[in-house]
Amino acid sequence: LLFGMLSLAAVYRLGADLARTTEPSQNAALVGLTAALILGTAAFYLHYWHEMRGYTMSVFFALMSLTLYWRLSHGRGGPAVMAAFVIFNGLLLYTHYITAFLLGGVGLYHLLFAEKNRRWVIVLGLLAASALTILPWFGALTTVVSGESRSSRGLETGVVLLAMLRGYGNGLWVVMPAMLLLAALREWTRAALYLWTIAIVFLVLSIAANYPLDYLLHIRHTMGLLPVLATLAAMGVAGLFQSSAQARSLATGGAILVGTLLLGTWVGAGLWNSYDRTFMNALPGHEYVIPGPTLDTILTLADDCLTDADHTVFYLSDDFRIEFVSDLPLLHYLWTDYPFDYALLRKLRHIPQTYILQQGSRIRTEEPDDYTERVWAYAADAERVWLFKLPQLPRDPFLPQFEAALRQQYNTCGQVIDRDDISVYVWDRTGTPLSCPALQSAALSTCTGDIVTESLP
Repeated sequence: LLFGMLSLAAVYRLGADLARTTEPSQNAALVGLTAALILGTAAFYLHYWHEMRGYTMSVFFALMSLTLYWRLSHGRGGPAVMAAFVIFNGLLLYTHYITAFLLGGVGLYHLLFAEKNRRWVIVLGLLAASALTILPWFGALTTVVSGESRSSRGLETGVVLLAMLRGYGNGLWVVMPAMLLLAALREWTRAALYLWTIAIVFLVLSIAANYPLDYLLHIRHTMGLLPVLATLAAMGVAGLFQSSAQARSLATGGAILVGTLLLGTWVGAGLWNSYDRTFMNALPGHEYVIPGPTLDTILTLADDCLTDADHTVFYLSDDFRIEFVSDLPLLHYLWTDYPFDYALLRKLRHIPQTYILQQGSRIRTEEPDDYTERVWAYAADAERVWLFKLPQLPRDPFLPQFEAALRQQYNTCGQVIDRDDISVYVWDRTGTPLSCPALQSAALSTCTGDIVTESLP
Protein backbone atom coordinates (compact mmCIF):
# COMPACT_ATOMS: atom_id res chain seq x y z
CA LEU A 1 0.00 0.00 0.00
CA LEU A 2 2.80 2.40 0.88
CA PHE A 3 4.69 1.80 -2.37
CA GLY A 4 1.45 1.90 -4.33
CA MET A 5 0.74 5.37 -3.00
CA LEU A 6 4.33 6.46 -3.57
CA SER A 7 4.08 5.25 -7.17
CA LEU A 8 1.24 7.72 -7.80
CA ALA A 9 3.48 10.57 -6.66
CA ALA A 10 6.30 9.15 -8.79
CA VAL A 11 4.19 8.81 -11.96
CA TYR A 12 3.02 12.41 -11.49
CA ARG A 13 6.64 13.51 -11.36
CA LEU A 14 7.57 11.42 -14.42
CA GLY A 15 4.68 12.81 -16.47
CA ALA A 16 5.30 16.39 -15.40
CA ASP A 17 9.07 16.20 -16.01
CA LEU A 18 8.62 14.68 -19.46
CA ALA A 19 5.99 17.21 -20.48
CA ARG A 20 7.95 20.15 -19.10
CA THR A 21 10.65 19.68 -21.73
CA THR A 22 8.15 20.34 -24.53
CA GLU A 23 5.10 22.03 -22.93
CA PRO A 24 4.43 25.08 -20.74
CA SER A 25 4.65 24.38 -17.03
CA GLN A 26 0.90 24.52 -16.40
CA ASN A 27 0.30 21.85 -19.06
CA ALA A 28 3.13 19.75 -17.63
CA ALA A 29 1.31 19.58 -14.30
CA LEU A 30 -1.85 18.48 -16.13
CA VAL A 31 0.01 15.59 -17.75
CA GLY A 32 1.36 14.50 -14.36
CA LEU A 33 -2.04 14.67 -12.70
CA THR A 34 -3.67 12.73 -15.53
CA ALA A 35 -0.99 10.03 -15.33
CA ALA A 36 -1.57 9.72 -11.57
CA LEU A 37 -5.33 9.50 -12.12
CA ILE A 38 -4.99 6.78 -14.76
CA LEU A 39 -2.56 4.67 -12.73
CA GLY A 40 -4.44 5.29 -9.48
CA THR A 41 -7.70 3.95 -10.93
CA ALA A 42 -6.21 0.96 -12.77
CA ALA A 43 -8.06 -1.95 -11.16
CA PHE A 44 -5.32 -4.45 -11.99
CA TYR A 45 -2.69 -2.35 -10.24
CA LEU A 46 -4.91 -1.54 -7.25
CA HIS A 47 -5.45 -5.27 -6.70
CA TYR A 48 -1.78 -5.68 -5.80
CA TRP A 49 -1.83 -2.84 -3.29
CA HIS A 50 -3.13 -5.32 -0.70
CA GLU A 51 -0.82 -8.25 -1.49
CA MET A 52 2.47 -8.79 0.28
CA ARG A 53 4.49 -9.05 -2.92
CA GLY A 54 7.09 -6.84 -4.52
CA TYR A 55 5.04 -5.62 -7.49
CA THR A 56 4.13 -2.13 -6.29
CA MET A 57 7.65 -1.77 -4.95
CA SER A 58 9.13 -2.60 -8.34
CA VAL A 59 6.74 -0.17 -10.08
CA PHE A 60 7.84 2.63 -7.74
CA PHE A 61 11.53 1.84 -8.23
CA ALA A 62 11.01 1.74 -12.00
CA LEU A 63 9.28 5.12 -12.02
CA MET A 64 12.09 6.67 -9.99
CA SER A 65 14.68 5.20 -12.36
CA LEU A 66 12.87 6.52 -15.45
CA THR A 67 12.43 9.97 -13.91
CA LEU A 68 16.01 10.28 -12.70
CA TYR A 69 17.36 9.20 -16.09
CA TRP A 70 15.34 11.90 -17.82
CA ARG A 71 16.64 14.53 -15.43
CA LEU A 72 20.25 13.46 -15.78
CA SER A 73 20.10 13.18 -19.57
CA HIS A 74 18.79 16.74 -19.73
CA GLY A 75 21.53 18.20 -17.58
CA ARG A 76 19.61 18.36 -14.30
CA GLY A 77 21.04 16.92 -11.12
CA GLY A 78 24.47 16.54 -9.60
CA PRO A 79 26.23 13.77 -7.67
CA ALA A 80 23.26 13.14 -5.35
CA VAL A 81 20.89 12.53 -8.26
CA MET A 82 23.50 10.33 -9.96
CA ALA A 83 23.87 8.23 -6.83
CA ALA A 84 20.09 7.97 -6.45
CA PHE A 85 19.82 6.83 -10.09
CA VAL A 86 22.26 3.94 -9.52
CA ILE A 87 20.60 3.01 -6.22
CA PHE A 88 17.09 2.87 -7.66
CA ASN A 89 18.33 0.90 -10.65
CA GLY A 90 19.95 -1.58 -8.29
CA LEU A 91 16.81 -1.83 -6.17
CA LEU A 92 14.82 -2.52 -9.31
CA LEU A 93 17.19 -5.32 -10.35
CA TYR A 94 16.90 -6.90 -6.91
CA THR A 95 13.11 -6.54 -6.71
CA HIS A 96 11.79 -7.93 -9.98
CA TYR A 97 13.87 -9.26 -12.85
CA ILE A 98 11.29 -8.74 -15.61
CA THR A 99 10.39 -5.21 -14.59
CA ALA A 100 14.12 -4.54 -14.81
CA PHE A 101 13.75 -5.05 -18.60
CA LEU A 102 12.54 -1.43 -18.57
CA LEU A 103 16.19 -0.48 -18.11
CA GLY A 104 16.90 -2.20 -21.41
CA GLY A 105 14.58 0.32 -23.05
CA VAL A 106 16.32 3.16 -21.25
CA GLY A 107 19.68 1.88 -22.46
CA LEU A 108 18.55 1.59 -26.08
CA TYR A 109 17.03 5.07 -26.02
CA HIS A 110 20.24 6.42 -24.53
CA LEU A 111 22.38 4.82 -27.23
CA LEU A 112 20.19 5.79 -30.19
CA PHE A 113 18.31 8.98 -29.39
CA ALA A 114 19.84 10.83 -26.43
CA GLU A 115 21.94 13.90 -27.23
CA LYS A 116 25.62 12.92 -27.43
CA ASN A 117 27.66 15.12 -25.12
CA ARG A 118 29.71 14.88 -21.94
CA ARG A 119 26.59 14.22 -19.90
CA TRP A 120 25.76 11.33 -22.27
CA VAL A 121 29.05 9.60 -21.34
CA ILE A 122 28.40 10.10 -17.62
CA VAL A 123 24.90 8.62 -17.79
CA LEU A 124 26.21 5.69 -19.82
CA GLY A 125 28.70 5.00 -17.05
CA LEU A 126 25.92 5.19 -14.46
CA LEU A 127 23.90 2.62 -16.40
CA ALA A 128 26.92 0.32 -16.51
CA ALA A 129 27.48 0.77 -12.78
CA SER A 130 23.81 -0.07 -12.19
CA ALA A 131 24.19 -3.35 -14.08
CA LEU A 132 27.17 -4.28 -11.89
CA THR A 133 25.08 -4.04 -8.72
CA ILE A 134 23.51 -7.42 -9.53
CA LEU A 135 26.87 -9.23 -9.33
CA PRO A 136 26.64 -10.16 -5.59
CA TRP A 137 23.26 -11.77 -6.29
CA PHE A 138 24.17 -13.28 -9.65
CA GLY A 139 24.95 -16.74 -8.26
CA ALA A 140 21.61 -16.97 -6.48
CA LEU A 141 19.88 -15.65 -9.59
CA THR A 142 21.31 -18.38 -11.81
CA THR A 143 20.33 -21.01 -9.23
CA VAL A 144 16.74 -19.80 -9.16
CA VAL A 145 16.56 -19.57 -12.96
CA SER A 146 17.96 -23.09 -13.27
CA GLY A 147 15.40 -24.47 -10.85
CA GLU A 148 12.41 -22.55 -12.19
CA SER A 149 13.21 -23.36 -15.81
CA ARG A 150 12.36 -27.01 -15.12
CA SER A 151 8.70 -26.03 -14.85
CA SER A 152 6.57 -24.81 -17.74
CA ARG A 153 3.95 -22.44 -16.36
CA GLY A 154 4.34 -19.33 -18.48
CA LEU A 155 1.51 -18.24 -20.72
CA GLU A 156 1.64 -18.10 -24.49
CA THR A 157 2.54 -14.75 -25.99
CA GLY A 158 -0.84 -14.18 -27.62
CA VAL A 159 -2.66 -15.04 -24.39
CA VAL A 160 -0.57 -12.58 -22.40
CA LEU A 161 -1.00 -9.77 -24.93
CA LEU A 162 -4.78 -10.18 -24.90
CA ALA A 163 -4.75 -10.38 -21.09
CA MET A 164 -2.70 -7.19 -20.95
CA LEU A 165 -5.14 -5.45 -23.29
CA ARG A 166 -8.01 -6.34 -20.96
CA GLY A 167 -6.22 -6.24 -17.61
CA TYR A 168 -4.30 -3.03 -18.21
CA GLY A 169 -7.39 -1.57 -19.83
CA ASN A 170 -9.69 -1.81 -16.79
CA GLY A 171 -11.71 -4.49 -18.55
CA LEU A 172 -12.35 -2.14 -21.48
CA TRP A 173 -10.96 -3.17 -24.83
CA VAL A 174 -10.83 0.28 -26.46
CA VAL A 175 -10.22 3.06 -23.90
CA MET A 176 -6.51 2.49 -23.23
CA PRO A 177 -5.74 1.86 -26.94
CA ALA A 178 -7.69 5.04 -27.78
CA MET A 179 -5.64 7.09 -25.31
CA LEU A 180 -2.41 5.59 -26.63
CA LEU A 181 -3.50 6.32 -30.19
CA LEU A 182 -4.05 9.96 -29.24
CA ALA A 183 -0.51 10.05 -27.86
CA ALA A 184 0.88 8.49 -31.03
CA LEU A 185 -0.95 10.99 -33.25
CA ARG A 186 -0.49 14.15 -31.20
CA GLU A 187 2.75 13.74 -29.27
CA TRP A 188 5.68 13.83 -31.69
CA THR A 189 8.17 14.72 -28.98
CA ARG A 190 11.40 13.32 -27.60
CA ALA A 191 9.59 12.57 -24.35
CA ALA A 192 7.02 10.42 -26.15
CA LEU A 193 9.81 8.69 -28.10
CA TYR A 194 11.47 7.89 -24.76
CA LEU A 195 8.37 6.14 -23.43
CA TRP A 196 7.55 4.33 -26.68
CA THR A 197 11.11 2.99 -26.85
CA ILE A 198 10.91 1.68 -23.28
CA ALA A 199 7.50 0.07 -23.87
CA ILE A 200 8.51 -1.66 -27.10
CA VAL A 201 11.86 -2.92 -25.81
CA PHE A 202 10.24 -4.18 -22.61
CA LEU A 203 7.65 -6.17 -24.56
CA VAL A 204 10.22 -7.62 -26.97
CA LEU A 205 12.59 -8.67 -24.17
CA SER A 206 9.79 -10.21 -22.12
CA ILE A 207 8.47 -12.22 -25.05
CA ALA A 208 11.95 -13.32 -26.13
CA ALA A 209 12.94 -14.41 -22.61
CA ASN A 210 9.76 -16.45 -22.22
CA TYR A 211 10.86 -18.96 -24.85
CA PRO A 212 13.94 -20.35 -23.08
CA LEU A 213 12.50 -19.60 -19.63
CA ASP A 214 8.90 -20.71 -19.89
CA TYR A 215 7.77 -19.42 -16.54
CA LEU A 216 8.26 -15.68 -16.95
CA LEU A 217 5.37 -14.37 -18.95
CA HIS A 218 2.32 -13.60 -16.84
CA ILE A 219 0.46 -10.32 -16.93
CA ARG A 220 1.39 -9.57 -13.32
CA HIS A 221 5.07 -9.99 -14.20
CA THR A 222 4.81 -7.30 -16.88
CA MET A 223 3.21 -4.83 -14.48
CA GLY A 224 6.16 -2.47 -14.84
CA LEU A 225 4.81 -1.58 -18.28
CA LEU A 226 1.57 -0.20 -16.83
CA PRO A 227 2.95 3.15 -15.53
CA VAL A 228 4.72 3.70 -18.86
CA LEU A 229 1.44 3.18 -20.71
CA ALA A 230 -0.39 5.36 -18.16
CA THR A 231 2.05 8.22 -18.77
CA LEU A 232 1.76 7.89 -22.55
CA ALA A 233 -2.03 7.82 -22.27
CA ALA A 234 -1.90 10.89 -20.07
CA MET A 235 0.05 12.75 -22.75
CA GLY A 236 -2.62 11.90 -25.30
CA VAL A 237 -5.60 12.81 -23.12
CA ALA A 238 -4.07 15.92 -21.55
CA GLY A 239 -3.50 17.28 -25.05
CA LEU A 240 -7.28 17.36 -25.54
CA PHE A 241 -7.63 19.72 -22.58
CA GLN A 242 -4.72 22.00 -23.52
CA SER A 243 -6.71 24.53 -25.54
CA SER A 244 -5.74 28.19 -25.58
CA ALA A 245 -8.04 30.95 -24.43
CA GLN A 246 -8.41 32.15 -28.03
CA ALA A 247 -9.50 28.74 -29.34
CA ARG A 248 -12.98 28.54 -27.88
CA SER A 249 -14.30 26.75 -30.93
CA LEU A 250 -16.70 23.88 -31.43
CA ALA A 251 -13.74 21.62 -32.21
CA THR A 252 -12.09 22.57 -28.92
CA GLY A 253 -15.28 21.80 -27.02
CA GLY A 254 -15.52 18.45 -28.78
CA ALA A 255 -11.93 17.59 -27.82
CA ILE A 256 -12.60 18.41 -24.19
CA LEU A 257 -15.76 16.26 -24.29
CA VAL A 258 -13.84 13.32 -25.78
CA GLY A 259 -11.15 13.63 -23.13
CA THR A 260 -13.75 13.80 -20.37
CA LEU A 261 -15.56 10.72 -21.70
CA LEU A 262 -12.33 8.74 -21.97
CA LEU A 263 -11.18 9.59 -18.46
CA GLY A 264 -14.65 9.22 -16.97
CA THR A 265 -15.13 5.78 -18.52
CA TRP A 266 -11.68 4.72 -17.38
CA VAL A 267 -12.19 5.86 -13.79
CA GLY A 268 -15.67 4.34 -13.55
CA ALA A 269 -14.53 0.97 -14.89
CA GLY A 270 -11.49 0.99 -12.63
CA LEU A 271 -13.49 1.66 -9.49
CA TRP A 272 -16.10 -0.95 -10.36
CA ASN A 273 -13.57 -3.66 -11.24
CA SER A 274 -11.69 -2.94 -8.01
CA TYR A 275 -14.91 -3.89 -6.23
CA ASP A 276 -15.95 -6.79 -8.49
CA ARG A 277 -13.69 -9.85 -8.03
CA THR A 278 -14.70 -11.39 -11.35
CA PHE A 279 -12.44 -8.93 -13.19
CA MET A 280 -9.22 -10.29 -11.68
CA ASN A 281 -10.39 -13.90 -11.46
CA ALA A 282 -11.15 -13.93 -15.20
CA LEU A 283 -7.58 -13.01 -16.17
CA PRO A 284 -5.46 -15.99 -17.32
CA GLY A 285 -2.77 -17.03 -14.88
CA HIS A 286 -4.37 -15.17 -11.99
CA GLU A 287 -3.56 -16.81 -8.67
CA TYR A 288 -6.45 -17.29 -6.30
CA VAL A 289 -6.53 -15.19 -3.14
CA ILE A 290 -8.27 -16.57 -0.04
CA PRO A 291 -11.01 -14.04 0.81
CA GLY A 292 -10.71 -12.31 4.16
CA PRO A 293 -14.04 -13.61 5.58
CA THR A 294 -13.09 -17.17 4.59
CA LEU A 295 -9.73 -16.96 6.32
CA ASP A 296 -11.38 -15.37 9.38
CA THR A 297 -13.77 -18.34 9.61
CA ILE A 298 -10.88 -20.79 9.40
CA LEU A 299 -8.99 -18.99 12.17
CA THR A 300 -12.12 -18.68 14.35
CA LEU A 301 -12.75 -22.42 14.15
CA ALA A 302 -9.08 -23.04 14.82
CA ASP A 303 -9.33 -20.97 18.00
CA ASP A 304 -12.63 -22.33 19.30
CA CYS A 305 -13.13 -25.86 17.95
CA LEU A 306 -9.99 -27.62 16.76
CA THR A 307 -7.70 -29.56 19.07
CA ASP A 308 -4.50 -31.53 18.68
CA ALA A 309 -6.66 -34.64 18.20
CA ASP A 310 -8.15 -33.15 15.01
CA HIS A 311 -6.81 -33.13 11.47
CA THR A 312 -7.89 -30.55 8.88
CA VAL A 313 -7.94 -30.62 5.10
CA PHE A 314 -8.32 -27.62 2.77
CA TYR A 315 -9.80 -27.57 -0.71
CA LEU A 316 -9.18 -23.93 -1.69
CA SER A 317 -7.84 -24.14 -5.23
CA ASP A 318 -9.05 -26.06 -8.27
CA ASP A 319 -5.76 -25.82 -10.16
CA PHE A 320 -3.49 -28.71 -9.24
CA ARG A 321 -0.42 -26.94 -10.60
CA ILE A 322 -0.76 -23.89 -8.36
CA GLU A 323 -2.35 -25.48 -5.32
CA PHE A 324 0.77 -24.49 -3.44
CA VAL A 325 -0.44 -20.86 -3.63
CA SER A 326 -2.70 -21.65 -0.67
CA ASP A 327 0.26 -22.96 1.33
CA LEU A 328 1.73 -19.58 2.18
CA PRO A 329 -1.21 -17.93 3.96
CA LEU A 330 -2.12 -21.17 5.73
CA LEU A 331 1.49 -21.73 6.70
CA HIS A 332 1.77 -18.16 7.97
CA TYR A 333 -1.39 -18.23 10.08
CA LEU A 334 -1.52 -21.85 11.23
CA TRP A 335 1.97 -23.30 11.46
CA THR A 336 3.17 -21.96 14.80
CA ASP A 337 -0.08 -21.05 16.55
CA TYR A 338 -2.11 -24.25 16.40
CA PRO A 339 -1.28 -27.85 17.35
CA PHE A 340 -3.48 -29.73 14.87
CA ASP A 341 -2.32 -31.21 11.56
CA TYR A 342 -3.45 -29.56 8.34
CA ALA A 343 -2.92 -30.29 4.67
CA LEU A 344 -4.28 -29.57 1.22
CA LEU A 345 -6.73 -32.01 -0.36
CA ARG A 346 -4.46 -33.35 -3.08
CA LYS A 347 -1.19 -33.46 -1.18
CA LEU A 348 -2.37 -34.70 2.20
CA ARG A 349 1.05 -33.90 3.55
CA HIS A 350 1.66 -31.55 6.42
CA ILE A 351 2.10 -28.17 4.76
CA PRO A 352 5.53 -27.12 6.12
CA GLN A 353 7.05 -30.26 4.63
CA THR A 354 6.24 -28.95 1.14
CA TYR A 355 8.53 -25.94 1.55
CA ILE A 356 11.86 -27.66 1.25
CA LEU A 357 13.99 -25.89 -1.35
CA GLN A 358 15.81 -28.11 -3.78
CA GLN A 359 18.25 -26.53 -6.23
CA GLY A 360 16.48 -23.21 -6.00
CA SER A 361 13.02 -24.48 -6.83
CA ARG A 362 10.05 -25.40 -4.68
CA ILE A 363 9.33 -29.13 -4.88
CA ARG A 364 6.36 -29.62 -7.15
CA THR A 365 3.27 -31.49 -6.07
CA GLU A 366 2.82 -34.95 -7.57
CA GLU A 367 -0.42 -36.88 -7.62
CA PRO A 368 -0.41 -39.62 -4.94
CA ASP A 369 -0.02 -43.18 -6.25
CA ASP A 370 -2.62 -44.61 -3.86
CA TYR A 371 -4.82 -41.81 -2.64
CA THR A 372 -6.97 -43.94 -0.36
CA GLU A 373 -3.94 -45.14 1.59
CA ARG A 374 -2.74 -41.57 1.83
CA VAL A 375 -6.08 -40.52 3.34
CA TRP A 376 -5.84 -43.29 5.93
CA ALA A 377 -2.24 -42.40 6.73
CA TYR A 378 -3.08 -38.75 7.14
CA ALA A 379 -6.21 -39.34 9.25
CA ALA A 380 -4.30 -41.85 11.41
CA ASP A 381 -5.74 -41.71 14.95
CA ALA A 382 -7.50 -38.37 14.57
CA GLU A 383 -10.74 -38.08 16.52
CA ARG A 384 -12.19 -35.78 13.87
CA VAL A 385 -11.29 -34.79 10.32
CA TRP A 386 -12.39 -31.39 9.08
CA LEU A 387 -12.74 -30.34 5.45
CA PHE A 388 -12.72 -26.64 4.54
CA LYS A 389 -14.05 -26.27 1.01
CA LEU A 390 -14.87 -23.33 -1.25
CA PRO A 391 -18.39 -23.95 -2.62
CA GLN A 392 -17.70 -22.30 -5.98
CA LEU A 393 -14.88 -24.69 -6.89
CA PRO A 394 -15.69 -27.38 -9.46
CA ARG A 395 -15.99 -31.05 -8.63
CA ASP A 396 -12.56 -32.45 -7.86
CA PRO A 397 -11.77 -36.12 -8.62
CA PHE A 398 -10.00 -36.44 -5.27
CA LEU A 399 -13.03 -35.33 -3.30
CA PRO A 400 -15.15 -38.48 -3.70
CA GLN A 401 -12.06 -40.62 -3.06
CA PHE A 402 -11.35 -38.60 0.06
CA GLU A 403 -14.86 -39.08 1.41
CA ALA A 404 -15.06 -42.77 0.45
CA ALA A 405 -11.82 -43.47 2.30
CA LEU A 406 -12.98 -41.66 5.43
CA ARG A 407 -16.35 -43.41 5.48
CA GLN A 408 -14.54 -46.72 5.93
CA GLN A 409 -13.22 -45.60 9.32
CA TYR A 410 -15.54 -42.79 10.44
CA ASN A 411 -19.17 -43.33 11.30
CA THR A 412 -20.64 -39.87 11.38
CA CYS A 413 -20.21 -36.67 9.45
CA GLY A 414 -21.99 -33.39 9.00
CA GLN A 415 -21.88 -30.00 7.36
CA VAL A 416 -21.45 -27.47 10.13
CA ILE A 417 -21.04 -24.34 8.00
CA ASP A 418 -22.76 -23.65 4.70
CA ARG A 419 -22.05 -20.18 3.33
CA ASP A 420 -21.45 -18.68 -0.08
CA ASP A 421 -17.73 -18.33 0.62
CA ILE A 422 -16.99 -21.52 2.55
CA SER A 423 -18.41 -24.94 3.46
CA VAL A 424 -17.09 -26.89 6.44
CA TYR A 425 -17.61 -30.64 6.93
CA VAL A 426 -16.62 -32.85 9.84
CA TRP A 427 -16.08 -36.61 10.11
CA ASP A 428 -16.08 -38.05 13.61
CA ARG A 429 -15.16 -41.42 15.08
CA THR A 430 -15.97 -40.65 18.74
CA GLY A 431 -19.75 -40.40 18.40
CA THR A 432 -19.86 -37.40 20.75
CA PRO A 433 -21.68 -34.22 19.73
CA LEU A 434 -19.53 -31.41 18.41
CA SER A 435 -19.92 -28.28 20.46
CA CYS A 436 -17.90 -25.08 20.33
CA PRO A 437 -18.76 -21.37 20.56
CA ALA A 438 -17.90 -20.67 16.93
CA LEU A 439 -20.53 -23.15 15.74
CA GLN A 440 -23.11 -22.21 18.36
CA SER A 441 -23.19 -25.78 19.72
CA ALA A 442 -23.87 -27.38 16.35
CA ALA A 443 -24.20 -31.14 16.68
CA LEU A 444 -23.06 -33.74 14.20
CA SER A 445 -25.65 -35.79 12.38
CA THR A 446 -25.35 -38.96 10.33
CA CYS A 447 -24.49 -38.29 6.70
CA THR A 448 -27.39 -38.73 4.34
CA GLY A 449 -25.45 -38.36 1.12
CA ASP A 450 -22.06 -37.68 -0.37
CA ILE A 451 -20.84 -34.12 -0.07
CA VAL A 452 -19.65 -34.13 -3.68
CA THR A 453 -23.21 -34.24 -5.00
CA GLU A 454 -23.54 -30.49 -4.46
CA SER A 455 -20.86 -29.91 -7.09
CA LEU A 456 -22.34 -32.16 -9.75
CA PRO A 457 -23.82 -30.38 -12.78
